[in-house]
Parts: sequence; C-alpha cells; structure tokens
Amino acid sequence: MNVIGIYLAAGQSSRMGTAKLSLELPDGRRLGTLALAEALLSRLAGIVAVTRPGQRLDWWPGSPGGDRHHRAEAGDDEPPELTVNLQRRSEASCPDRPDGPQEASGRLRRTVSIRAAEGMAYSIRAGVEVARERGVNAVLIMLADQPLVTAAWIDALIAAFAEDPGLDFVASSREGKPMPPVLFSARLLDELQRLEGDAGARRLLASPKYRGICVPRSASDFTDVDTPADWETFLALWSRNG
Repeated sequence: MNVIGIYLAAGQSSRMGTAKLSLELPDGRRLGTLALAEALLSRLAGIVAVTRPGQRLDWWPGSPGGDRHHRAEAGDDEPPELTVNLQRRSEASCPDRPDGPQEASGRLRRTVSIRAAEGMAYSIRAGVEVARERGVNAVLIMLADQPLVTAAWIDALIAAFAEDPGLDFVASSREGKPMPPVLFSARLLDELQRLEGDAGARRLLASPKYRGICVPRSASDFTDVDTPADWETFLALWSRNG
C-alpha cells in the first residue's frame, strides 16, 4: 500500500505571534518535529512536508534545534534547506514499515508552496503535486500543529483503507466530526488539486458524492497549538503525560 503523507507546515502563525513550529519543549525538541517524527515511524511510504517561502526551519530534522531523536533519520550533515529525494522502499528489505534510520533519508521531502499565504488549499495542492509523482494509492494529510498525532494513529487510518480500498477517504473523527489526519484515495487527487481558500478539504468530506468512514479518537488527541494559551495548555498536558 503506497500511501504518502502530506505534512502541512506552511501556516503563518498569526495567532501565536511567533513561529509556532519553532517553539521549544523542555527536552529541546521543537513543536514542528513532534508529529513529523511519528510520521517517520509509521507505515507511510514517504512524507512530503509543505512549507512557505522564507520560513524559519530550525524544527526541520537535521537542523540546529530540530528533533534530536530523529536527526539521523534526515541526515545530520544536510542543511535544512535540502530537499531529500523520495525513494521507493524495497519490499524485500522492508516489507511493511521502516525499521531504522537509514530509511528516513529516502522517505522525507520538503516542498515550498509559493501560494501558502492564500490559504491551506494551496499547501495541499503543492503536497499532492509532489506525492502523485509516486503513483500513490492514497495520500494522508496531517497538520504540523497537531503534536499528539502518533504513528499508531496514522497506521490505523492506513489499515482501514487497506481493508476497503474502495473508500474515497478515511478520516479521524472527534465526536462524529471528521478531522485531520485524513487519508484520501488517489481517486480524489484531482479534486484535492482543485481546492481553493483556507477551508482545506472539508467540502470533500461533506460531499455525498464520496464514500468514506471515520475512525473515532478522544477529543484530547486533537489538541492543536494556535495561540499562546494553546501552547501553555499543551505544555501542561505534555508534562502530565511524561
């Protein structure tokens, strides 16, 4: 199952007042690395991180201040501006999921959305454009400011799609409402590349034209960090959970 993750990291951080993905946890990791590190541990065949022009990248794996636990996976000697080529994993050497640092340098790529400031849709479009070069079965869209997303959560969405590849989407859900991360079948790539504005892919999830399922999660799993108050709430939660 060739599923590529699209990691949306091009937000303006306007409500935070500072570059939120660069916010530092007590252990030295940056907010922007948390969900990305989990994506690298998941069954995703590759990850395309979408950033904006001129963005601060001290959270990027391998950069000073990036996730120290996954720095080797993106290459310690590589500058943060480097785009790492996506490479197909050999089924003979890695049949299901990556098993070591050597895999990540071939699975992680960064692309810049020059229209990111016009809305989330343009970041999605930029990520899909790169992902579809891989001949994907599906893409999984995730947000860089959802730091509690885990590899197991991502894998559950992939597994649900693998059980029924006829689905158009598999969404996470909070109290019955579809939420990211969301997996979209390759059949919807053209629709994703026609999105406009800042509503993301909500209209596709709401359309009766498409068949999908929701995988429920607890409300706290969807913690996102948009404001200074959100950051303080997240730090408190992080401290309690170790």
